[in-house]
Amino acid sequence: MKVPGDIDPVDSQLKNFFETPDKGQLLSTYQLALLAPEKKDIVRHYLSRQSPEHLDDINYLASQLRDTDKPLARTVVPIPVAAHQEAPNIERSLGHYAKQKTRNPFTVVLYPNAPSDISDERVEPTFDALKRSRALFPSLDFRYPDLEQFTDPVIGAIRKNIWDAVLLLGYHEKVYDEPGADIIGVNHDIDTISMSPNYIQKIDNFYIRTRASRAHSELMMRQTLPPTLTVIKYAPDLERPNTTKAIFWQDICRRQIGSLALTDEGVVIPLSFYASRGGFNHEAKLSEAIKLTKGNLKTMIPRTNFETSPRRYADRLHVADYNSIWSEDTFGAEDGCRTNPSEDISTERLHEIILDSLPRFIPYFFLIIANDFWRDNNFLTNNDVKKALDIPLEKKRRLALAVLDRIDNT
Repeated sequence: MKVPGDIDPVDSQLKNFFETPDKGQLLSTYQLALLAPEKKDIVRHYLSRQSPEHLDDINYLASQLRDTDKPLARTVVPIPVAAHQEAPNIERSLGHYAKQKTRNPFTVVLYPNAPSDISDERVEPTFDALKRSRALFPSLDFRYPDLEQFTDPVIGAIRKNIWDAVLLLGYHEKVYDEPGADIIGVNHDIDTISMSPNYIQKIDNFYIRTRASRAHSELMMRQTLPPTLTVIKYAPDLERPNTTKAIFWQDICRRQIGSLALTDEGVVIPLSFYASRGGFNHEAKLSEAIKLTKGNLKTMIPRTNFETSPRRYADRLHVADYNSIWSEDTFGAEDGCRTNPSEDISTERLHEIILDSLPRFIPYFFLIIANDFWRDNNFLTNNDVKKALDIPLEKKRRLALAVLDRIDNT
């Protein structure tokens, strides 16, 4: 792919310029800390390790995203768009960003992509919607490059392309020349249903506080900012009440057992952290953001309320249980959930899905159930609760069913 002239390519021959000491060297903790590179070095190091072909590709993308009148904001929302399927969602989703109440600018980057065998006619509605959105939301800073087509589209490669292009553009615009500066990436898709009007501002506030807590130490300021999560849930579907109940049951169980990251969507990743972890795996077919941030997602920003479409659950719950809603063999460029209308699951199917999930959730969920519904009423003591895991599965199952009855008469 040709490298445009208005952005200089990164020298792909740059190598490790912050070498770690030999294993035989004995250094104090303070001396080791002094070896921590600047964020600019982390970003440059990451870019220098990319293949020349990939650098050419992302350089081309970055040149199209560049606005000479408006620098890239310090908070960026990169969104892959399946251009052959997502046209109906573009204006609605961009409308939610246009309503954001923020003190600082932010940029939305859309990345239209499609399989290489897709005809021009199938992607025209997406670009028509993007053009209409320019007139609908004149104050919103949103950008998009030309259509990118892939012989074998893989979400890991798609996300890596657009995130790397944003990182490269920020690097060329000298964001990382400022001490402590960073670009905060917000991982979103194009099927947004609702978003609280202060969603972006609350993300900004979190990182403003984080930076302030580090300001007393130059070494702390040089460290990458941590990733975090926003409060993502699937929107209720009035036309599919049983599907909505099935999704609600899974979400409440996963939150009870302490699973913060319910979906890749809503993961917030500072781009210096992204670079330090090697970027997205271009071969990842699922969970690319959660895999990148594994072990580092320790906080969730309160009141960053965001609802995404339940369309995949609506499409898959007819034949799949919770464990196989998302699977590599069913998720891809021609995902039927984006286009196929589906009927609601039956009440019998709802019961079947929930009952089949109990053996998975009960070992964790029962302790919470016992604490919330029985101990407070003096039916169980603390010691009884601690022995809960020794209770036979069938008894746990009956107790869980009692809670289900309270929730939904299921």
